[in-house]
Amino acid sequence: MLRQKAGRIIENYGISKQQWLEAFLELPNGIPNDDTFRRVFERLNPEALEQSLAQWLQHLVGSTQTRNYSHRWQKFKGFL
Repeated sequence: MLRQKAGRIIENYGISKQQWLEAFLELPNGIPNDDTFRRVFERLNPEALEQSLAQWLQHLVGSTQTRNYSHRWQKFKGFL
């Protein structure tokens, strides 16, 4: 259920920002629908994604500030 909701949220965001997204993405078929996003989320390895995002976030903000984002990550993980 959460994955379906996440897919709809992302699809709706994409539709609302389509003109901006098309400035740097080719979207010949428009914004992918919620089923497409759901299928992508189903194939993601949550542990590998968590590790990759943590490393990326650490690179962006530094290791001392990374802990401040852990509660947001926990909320995001609920969608996966």
